[in-house]
Amino acid sequence: MYDGMYLVEYLGQTGAGKAILVFMDGIVFGHDTGVIYDGRYEPCSDDPRHMNVALRLTVPKGIALVQGVPPQPAEYNFEIHTRIPAQQGAPITVETPYGPVAIRIAFLRDIPNAIAA
Repeated sequence: MYDGMYLVEYLGQTGAGKAILVFMDGIVFGHDTGVIYDGRYEPCSDDPRHMNVALRLTVPKGIALVQGVPPQPAEYNFEIHTRIPAQQGAPITVETPYGPVAIRIAFLRDIPNAIAA
């Protein structure tokens, strides 16, 4: 129900973008045009239609964030923890250390059987 490939569209104070995230067996990973996403997810115990997601974002040097953070001279990391709808397109706001980001997550496809096996 949760495993698959997702499109994440996001909007911050100074910009917008898109990322692809893959959810598979409790692990989530992905990338946008600059930031790397790695983490874990699990179904919410009180609502199985949602997932608890913990992500570590790696921002390479020279990459600006949509929250208004200008490009930095060195790579840095930060973590976010959020609850997202599983395989739904409802908009939510994710709080980050640098400000809120509005996101919409949409299920794209299942994990191919050859990979999931």
